[in-house]
Amino acid sequence: MIVPFQPNHLREIEAQDTQDMYSRQWNDLYCEALPKSGPCFTLIKDGKIICCCGLCQQWEGRAIVWSIMSKHSGRYMLEITRATLSFFKLR
Repeated sequence: MIVPFQPNHLREIEAQDTQDMYSRQWNDLYCEALPKSGPCFTLIKDGKIICCCGLCQQWEGRAIVWSIMSKHSGRYMLEITRATLSFFKLR
């Protein structure tokens, strides 16, 4: 299920090992800034947050894509890819 990203999603995700080391930097200010910087979403499967993804608008025609993947994301990669492509086609 794709839902709008909420700051608490970043606090709740069980980030994959390669991203978990950065989770201490995800303070309230950072978590609340992400949805203000551009469109973003969260993919939830089986009650777990699988992926948070979005755009940070730089200027017109330019954005940086960000994503945080959970340690459970591996088996959902095809679904994550399809959701992400669908999300970006709407932008």
